[in-house]
Amino acid sequence: MGGSNVGYLAATVIQEEMGRLDVRFAACRNQQGSTCPSCIYFGGTPEQVKKYVPDLVAAGPAA
Repeated sequence: MGGSNVGYLAATVIQEEMGRLDVRFAACRNQQGSTCPSCIYFGGTPEQVKKYVPDLVAAGPAA
């Protein structure tokens, strides 16, 4: 997830623990590291996946 080499389960546990302190942390982490790349990965064309997902999960420029 997000270039951290962590699976979905571990990322979810981390996100939930961060959200216990302040929900804004969990929401922010979800948008940057999971929601956008996952939507493209699961719903995009192969060309879109190749173009956008690597830079998004590596925190690089995706525009």
